[in-house]
Amino acid sequence: MKTKLQWILVMTLFMVMAGANCGKNPLNPVFSPGPVSLILPFPSSADANIQVDNVFAPADAPNLALAPFGEHLGMHFSPLPSYSGNMPYYAMADGIITTIQSGSGGEGYNVNIGLKVSDNQSVLYQFEPEVNTTAVQNTQFSMIAVTLNQSVTQGQLIGNLYQVVGSGNNPILHIGVLVNNIFMCPMNYMTSDSAVRAQSILIRDHPSWLACYANQ
Repeated sequence: MKTKLQWILVMTLFMVMAGANCGKNPLNPVFSPGPVSLILPFPSSADANIQVDNVFAPADAPNLALAPFGEHLGMHFSPLPSYSGNMPYYAMADGIITTIQSGSGGEGYNVNIGLKVSDNQSVLYQFEPEVNTTAVQNTQFSMIAVTLNQSVTQGQLIGNLYQVVGSGNNPILHIGVLVNNIFMCPMNYMTSDSAVRAQSILIRDHPSWLACYANQ
């Protein structure tokens, strides 16, 4: 888990980079004017191996005290501990890669990928192998399948989440959705099919949790 200050630093950099790179790719210089519907970053065939291990709970949520881990600006769609291998994750919509940033924080190293999908909407992927060594850093970064300013299509591979065998830590895939530079509940911007799947995964393992502790 990241501290609040670490989250602020990561998200500020993400928003600055997303704005700075807006529209630079000549292959796709124009975005749609409003929010687009997102699919889950993994196919339905992977649902049985995915867990929702943290949910959306902004600081101003009236029921923040009920959130399982307190303030959190996104949702986790991580591999179950029983899953063996490096889980692949995919583009939730067509867009442009505006940010590729790596660093250390919380329990370990992470890679942040920003995907701009409309004029006012972006998706943040955080690949967190939960181990912080040079070897893990190099391996996780090498598993990112996209490059800065690259156009991607919905369903295209973004990268694989490195599972460090024997570490005792479960890797995390964090998804954040920004609309007008404000983090919003990811499920509220998903297609109906993806929202139903996400809810089913959540209640399978955590029937008392909400996906979103906010009215957004």
